[in-house]
Amino acid sequence: MVIKRVSFIEAGSPGLHIFSKFPIPRLGAVLLPTILRERGYEVKAFIEDVAEPDWSFIESSDLVCISTITSTAIRAYRMAKRLKALDIPVIIGGTHPTFLPDEALEYADFVIRAKTKQATEEIRPRVEQWLHERGLKLKDEKTRIIHRDEGFNFLGFHIRMYNGEKLIIKPQKKKVKDILDRIRRWLDDNKQVKTGSVTEYLNPILRGWANYYRFVCSKETFTEVQHKLWWMLWKWAKRRYPNKPISWVLNKYFEKNRYGEFEVFKGLYRVDKTHIVRYIKVRGKASPDDPTLKKYWEDRRRRISKVYFAKGSKLYLIAESQSWKCNLCANWLMNGEEIDIHHIIPISQGGNDDISNLKILYESCHYQEHSNGKGDVGLRVA
Repeated sequence: MVIKRVSFIEAGSPGLHIFSKFPIPRLGAVLLPTILRERGYEVKAFIEDVAEPDWSFIESSDLVCISTITSTAIRAYRMAKRLKALDIPVIIGGTHPTFLPDEALEYADFVIRAKTKQATEEIRPRVEQWLHERGLKLKDEKTRIIHRDEGFNFLGFHIRMYNGEKLIIKPQKKKVKDILDRIRRWLDDNKQVKTGSVTEYLNPILRGWANYYRFVCSKETFTEVQHKLWWMLWKWAKRRYPNKPISWVLNKYFEKNRYGEFEVFKGLYRVDKTHIVRYIKVRGKASPDDPTLKKYWEDRRRRISKVYFAKGSKLYLIAESQSWKCNLCANWLMNGEEIDIHHIIPISQGGNDDISNLKILYESCHYQEHSNGKGDVGLRVA
């Protein structure tokens, strides 16, 4: 087979993932097409989170290469299956197939991953040259070539393969130490503030930190953080009343559990009670386009919507009141589209930020709502 036309696709995600905030391509999906183009191939790269792929070009290609991370794997496999039906050879690469090559081979002809350190080191000069031509360079202190069993830190997570078969992602130890040091410094600098000021300052920090890590193996870390928080706050409370009995200080600042133990600082967010949310793989070969599976997909999207917002927060309560659907088009909120907060009565006309005056809409629906004034339309802008 003669290969002349090659397509590279970076699969998009059906929901939010670690790159959602900054919709930029990972390096491979840009670097490899550039190398092949310089060697005379007709090549195009498509980043789904940035723009819609040109399927007429893709389906006329001699070879298609798909890059995927775990959160985009379902979409990547769906594209691979579509292309295989057209007898187009498919190569899949990325972090997900690197760790789970057997799964990826069910959908692709080849899975690309570096099996040796030498193979990875041979690629590095090409990456550096490609970056240099564009005025960029790798940062030495942040660039390492390691074995997956050793693990690595990324975006505050420690990612490691155990016993060569089980991938476990945990909060990075340095990030755990950083938040505890931050809290310790604040307590040292605010020895005489009111108890309400302590919880007012700490609760948003603890809630946000716990929600960020609740999607990985964090239960032990959360318990450890809660334990250390107890001792930090105990020292803070005891220092305020050095001459009072221990029982008096405990009763004033801490709440008892059902066993009569002083378990938590009054009013403090319980990090150790944060619910760990596991990603649930799509059942078998279930497709969103299958009308017989409508209830299955509705239940799945409802579950995803419920864990997206912090339970009990203002956004959670608004979404719950809307049955986890856009208030204008009635589609499920968490389908990967951007969402906005809409004021029923605008602030400029005397409205406020109360829950009763707020609705959650897709960004496109929000635009339509304002474009039409009263928003009494049945279709939303695509």
